[in-house]
Amino acid sequence: MATRFANKKHEIMIHEDILLMQIASFLVVSIVLYWISNKIIDLAEQARGGRFEHRTIYFFFLLLSLSLATFWVIRRLGGS
Repeated sequence: MATRFANKKHEIMIHEDILLMQIASFLVVSIVLYWISNKIIDLAEQARGGRFEHRTIYFFFLLLSLSLATFWVIRRLGGS
């Protein structure tokens, strides 16, 4: 009985470690995608010669597209 409890406790600790790693990787990827999206919008505005009227809408859809594509790739590489 004691070993069963110890195994469950060890199993829970492993799941907590995996969860923390997923949260940390999500945070890092999100920050990088935000920065990349901002740079792409800035470059497009420089090429255009002025600010976009609805910059936040363009930024949102660019960030959404990059996020979906990036997390799809991560899931495919991670095998889950």
